[in-house]
Amino acid sequence: MARMNRKDRVLLEDLNTKYGSDLMANAIIAIANSKDENGNIQEPTRSREDFVLDFIRFIEGARIRFRELHWELERNADHKLTDDIISELESVEDNIAEDFMGVVGYRIKVGQLVPFMPKSSALEPCLDETLTWCKTVKECISDDSSYDGIVNEIDDLIHFLRKSKFLSTMK
Repeated sequence: MARMNRKDRVLLEDLNTKYGSDLMANAIIAIANSKDENGNIQEPTRSREDFVLDFIRFIEGARIRFRELHWELERNADHKLTDDIISELESVEDNIAEDFMGVVGYRIKVGQLVPFMPKSSALEPCLDETLTWCKTVKECISDDSSYDGIVNEIDDLIHFLRKSKFLSTMK
């Protein structure tokens, strides 16, 4: 594999910070698989559909991770907080998926949504990672009014996650 220069490494780190490693991995795979008739790599374009589907995958993974945290946490307040987070994620995931299917006009198929697990394995960092996903997806879809319902769900989830983050700091 060719060595990256400092400028490329900084750019990759910035993109990873902004979009997360799962989205970056998907983009790298898409680049590797997108060649024109001359074998030149074409820069892929990620559609709004791709971002929303990846977000649904992440929400499912986050729900699983918060369930794991729920079983592991020792403080009763954190245990109850993760119950609330799991419930909220289930509701938001369902609302976003159903709104999404109404927008794109097709159903999500069985096996299409393999969860993206958060990298974090502690409560507050997992909340932060989920907030980052919310902000990134919202930024990518908010310029298309057909996604307004999903943007509203994301806004409500951001509010809930910020409140949960605050509650997690109370001892």
